[in-house]
Formats: sequence, C-alpha cells, structure tokens
Amino acid sequence: MKTDYINDLKALSDTFNLNVSAQSASIPGHREFEILSCPFRSTASFVYPESGDYGGQGGTFTALLKYYIGNNRYSNDLVFHGLENSDRDIKENICFRFPVFVPAGLKSGKRAIILLHGLNEKHWDKYLPWALKLMEETGSPVIMFPIAFHMNRAPEAWGNPRGMIKVAEERKHFVPEGSETSFLNAALSHRIQFAPHRFFSSGMQTYYDIINLVSEIRTGAYPFLDRNCGFDFFSYSIGASLAEVLVTSSFEGCFDDSRAFLFCGGAVLDTAAPVSKTIIDGAAYVELFRWLGGLFESVSDLSRRFREIFAQGLPEVLNFKSFLFYDRMQSFRESSLRKSAERINGVSLKKDNVFTPDATSKTLNGFSGDIGIKTVSLDFPFDYRHEEPFPADTKIRVDVNEAFEEVFSRAGDFLNKSA
Repeated sequence: MKTDYINDLKALSDTFNLNVSAQSASIPGHREFEILSCPFRSTASFVYPESGDYGGQGGTFTALLKYYIGNNRYSNDLVFHGLENSDRDIKENICFRFPVFVPAGLKSGKRAIILLHGLNEKHWDKYLPWALKLMEETGSPVIMFPIAFHMNRAPEAWGNPRGMIKVAEERKHFVPEGSETSFLNAALSHRIQFAPHRFFSSGMQTYYDIINLVSEIRTGAYPFLDRNCGFDFFSYSIGASLAEVLVTSSFEGCFDDSRAFLFCGGAVLDTAAPVSKTIIDGAAYVELFRWLGGLFESVSDLSRRFREIFAQGLPEVLNFKSFLFYDRMQSFRESSLRKSAERINGVSLKKDNVFTPDATSKTLNGFSGDIGIKTVSLDFPFDYRHEEPFPADTKIRVDVNEAFEEVFSRAGDFLNKSA
C-alpha cells in the first residue's frame, strides 16, 4: 500500500491520544485499524541502587551537587527536585500506557512487533507512520514500548521547552564551551552526568519490563494477542542496541525465534557519536563513558545492588556489557551475534553521523566479516539526519515517500519471514 508520509504523519498526530483506551482510526489511503492505549506497571525497580541515585559517589560529590542546585533554581525544580525523589519514585516511569496499532477485526494475533525508539525522545508522533506501515506490511499488531524515562515515561517538564531553556542556560555555566548543550538535551544530560549509572539501570528496567509484558501476554491479559504469540522487533537508534540484547539473551526462550530489524542503529556504543543538541551533550557523554569503562575494571566502587547484579553473570547483563566497547568482550559479542545472525537484519543511512554505516557493519559482521548478518547502507536524494530520516517537507514529498517505502518494505519483507 503506497504511503503519503507527510499526510499520514499529520493525520495520525491529530488522531493520537494516549488517554483514550481504544480508537478506531480511518486515515485516507489506508484500511481501518485501531490504536489501543494499554496500561502497564513496571515492577523492575530492583535495578536501581538501594541508596538513591547519587549515594554511590561520596559525600563531597553530593555536597557539591546540592550547592549547584541550591544556586540554580530551574535545574533543581525541574530535574533534581532537591535530590529528594529517587528514580524508583518517579510515578510516570512506573505506571504508564503504551500504544498499540492493531488491524481492524483482528481477534488474536499470532505475532506482534515491538517497536523500540531512540535516545532522549519525548513524543511518539514521529513513530506513528512507522507503526502504521509495519502493521500494514505484516498484518501484525505493533506495540510501541517506551524506554524508561523516555516518551510518556518521563515527567512532562522534561519535554517543556519553556522550562528546559532555563535549565540549559544554567547548565551552560559549568560545562565546557562547545558541549552541544540545548534545551532538548538538558534534562537527559543533567541526569546522566551526575548519575551515569542511569544509562544501565534504565536500559535494564526496560529489558525486564518487556520480559514482564511477554509474561502478561502469556496469561491472556491482552485479548488482541494470542497467549502463545511470537515477537519480533523493529528498532531504531539506541532501541537497536536494546533489541540486540533482548534477542541475543532470549530470556527463558522468550525470543528464540524472534527477528530484529535494526534501523540506524546496532553499532557498539563507543563507535557511535550521540553528542548532539537533540540527544546528549558532550560533558554528560564523557562522564557516561568514564562510568561504563569502570565496569571492566572493578565494580567495588558500585552500589551494593549493582555489585549483586554484575556478580550473577546474567546473560542480559553480559550482552549489555559486550555492546559497549568494540575491543572488549569482542569474541563473546560476536559469538552471540553469530548464533542469531539469520534473525537480524538492518538498514543504515550513509549520512547518519550518529550510528554510521561503517561502525554498524563492523559490529554486525565482526572483526573478520564472517558473522553473516545482512545489512544495507542506503542514501536518499534529500537532506536528512539520524534524528530525522524522513523530513516532513512538502517540497521533497515524493522523494521522502519513496525513501520511507524502501526502508519499511525491506523491514516488512524480513519480519514476514517469521510468520
């Protein structure tokens, strides 16, 4: 079915409402479908440190942070909240709703696609045409599952430009010039720089949330899906990294037959370049990789909870670590990918400066180039970037439509092989 991407984006954005549990939707040029909004409660708070978000970094650090926020009103009020609220207690991240696109008349889907989004995203609009197209290409429901502290799992204030402009202005007073700090990345950058373990804990919370979602489906909690349905992934950017961990770890066999289509993602993280005004700033990125590097040296400085988690040798934790640095756990990572090679496929974009085609290919094909994961690097005849692969510009409508069709027809063809 041919797509008018820009018209679909507008129509879906105007229709979409997470506060409505079920909407029958009719978009010109498409068959009728439903958009469901399903409630979910995360029970994976065990991944967070027991002593709070800043407790593992010492009293001097906490005192300096308190001094900073005591003199920076907006950072305190909108991000840190006086250090009183732990990540365990942010209600939006614990109880939330996730949208699902379902073909009209479908009673009990035999497979479902889980769509995973990118880092530092706060709104679903961009992904609505993606979910619709995937649903039409495969005939399967598409579950749009939010990463912890992203999309509607984050306080609204973090996505409010008026407040975040003030936060960014405060942040710029202490980060190096040229750090790419902006109102779009200020909340994430603040949170990561001062507690870089959040990258791991939020990723693992999302991992276990998806495992729990599968368990709930197995109990019949979601009537539009068969209790024994299979799952595939369409994953973008950092969501591709999460999909890699899910598929290669396959908790209790949950994803033994799952396919993962990786779009603009999949490279080992130290080969990516996420420093951007729309993703994360340079000061936070440096501190994040300092902490991640420490995971390969000694975990004695970590909180008791993290020491316990890393000591268990869990497949999901080992796989998470293996996708952090290209030259660490390389044989482990490549062995995991080789076992899943036929079930992973992807598209990278030549002008993507965040997850470059070269970095993605080196990760997915391995040092010797013999893993066998099929990927392709595409280019489009218009200006695009990682964060906006399909610009909503009417002047290039035809070219955008063709580009969108090419990516998602490839995704549909690959995911349909699971049926």
